[in-house]
Amino acid sequence: MESFSKAISNVLKRYSERGINVIDIKEIWIDTSIPEDLMLELLKKNEVEVPDGILEIRKDSRVVWKRRKKV
Repeated sequence: MESFSKAISNVLKRYSERGINVIDIKEIWIDTSIPEDLMLELLKKNEVEVPDGILEIRKDSRVVWKRRKKV
């Protein structure tokens, strides 16, 4: 599972470096070929390191991960 988490984190880092802050999970799938359900599970368990520049990850129009505001 760690290798999948790392692969997703690396892809998210590249998106962040390009200034993309809202990502559809299908875009991650295109770059990694990791099944959507596995990606959703890893995001839900907070096993993916999401760069600061990423604000949301969506599946179609539904938000599946959102950066929490710092208080």
